Amino acid sequence: MSSLEDRLESLRLEARELAFNERNNSASIEKFEEALQEFEQGQYSPSRKAEILVDMAYPTRMESDNDAARALLDKAASFSEDGTFYTSGLIAEERAIIINYSYKNEENKKEALQEALSQINEALSKYELAQTNSSNEIRSIPEIQDKIKRATGIKSVVYSNLAQITEDLEEKELYLSHSERFALEEISLREAADEVGKGIQNAYHTLGHSYVNSNRFNEAESLLKRAVSAANDQATEAVAAYLNYELAVNSYKQAGELQNNKTDEYVSELMAEVDLLPPAWIEATKGEPGWNSIMEMASEELKPRIEEFYAVLKK
Repeated sequence: MSSLEDRLESLRLEARELAFNERNNSASIEKFEEALQEFEQGQYSPSRKAEILVDMAYPTRMESDNDAARALLDKAASFSEDGTFYTSGLIAEERAIIINYSYKNEENKKEALQEALSQINEALSKYELAQTNSSNEIRSIPEIQDKIKRATGIKSVVYSNLAQITEDLEEKELYLSHSERFALEEISLREAADEVGKGIQNAYHTLGHSYVNSNRFNEAESLLKRAVSAANDQATEAVAAYLNYELAVNSYKQAGELQNNKTDEYVSELMAEVDLLPPAWIEATKGEPGWNSIMEMASEELKPRIEEFYAVLKK
């Protein structure tokens, strides 16, 4: 990179740090605006502006403004250069994420998730093309490969969500099998690279969460514990706190199953509560301050429910 490119990249990374680790969305947006101003003053590849706009969509949607985030992605698309694929992949991936974590607000949830699936498939296709076109792309092959891993994990999550909303048992099993397959694929890619930290932690969590939903309790426990042990910094330690909560949920739900579903009403009540948490733990994977206090509140909610549950079992 030239010194000018270094300056632009420094601003972009500062903005990402503010959004993903410090969880200061307004400051992050301001820093991205500064990066965009820097872009206008230099001779940069349009793809770099597209990348900044995609990155800026994250803190924008975290401010509960999905429409503004989508507008940024539309603008980013206008800067994607012919003969390149990486930024097109970024745009499709972010579109998929926005849909995947807002589908519950849609009237047709299944249709929304199928669109998310279409977008993440588009992202994977573009990243694969970018790998063979690296000399024209703004990111290196290892960076592109990391995006492939992440997009593969997102695809697993979309299938898991599809499984949760369908009432067709055969369809549910199909979605769960797809979710497991892509989660295992992500894990395989990350383990082959001897990864530690956030990426592999998320991969273990994705599959563990899928196993909880499909009542494969022992496998869920194993994967979630591996996710806990993958923590290697403050951000991933925060996620580990949630994972311990999900381990408790897994045990709670398993006990209900072992009692021939006599306590379904208690399990359903707890799982409905857990359904409210995924957007929060997704943010925790990027280092949300105050997550421990959120976990303390969650534990306060969980403990009496578990005590009540076991009291019922003893009757």
